[in-house]
Amino acid sequence: MTGRPWFRAAFLFASISITVTSCAEAPTTSVVRGPRATWEEAGIDSYTYQLTRSCFCPGPFGPITVTVVDGKVESVTHGRKQTPVGEDELGERPLTVDELFGYVDEATGKADDVAVDYDPDLGYPTRISVDWYRNAIDDEMSFTAGGLRILGDA
Repeated sequence: MTGRPWFRAAFLFASISITVTSCAEAPTTSVVRGPRATWEEAGIDSYTYQLTRSCFCPGPFGPITVTVVDGKVESVTHGRKQTPVGEDELGERPLTVDELFGYVDEATGKADDVAVDYDPDLGYPTRISVDWYRNAIDDEMSFTAGGLRILGDA
């Protein structure tokens, strides 16, 4: 073995590689829950929250208050006086938490850049920032959601 030090080094390297690979592929017993699973497990289908859309697009500016009952939008209001917002003013923005998750899914598969923050307790998206085309101007879209309040039996 004195004449072949490279053989010993190669054997040692191969042994370490096999050990590291085996450890990396070992099954884990801990379960990591994602934000959507956290939201779904909470079973919340009636809630109210504020949603703000930021983009170069028409529609109400500033936060809107969305009320969802049994998973369906019951009302959308805007401003301090909580003026009702018509469907024609809303465009095709997501309104329910499930629609926000759907928007994230769609953007993740198509947009150049997607960044999402989630509520640590309930798992719903609190900030969604999408740049559909990295080199285009004014195609960015972002949503900020917050102040979610769970409604009692509706």
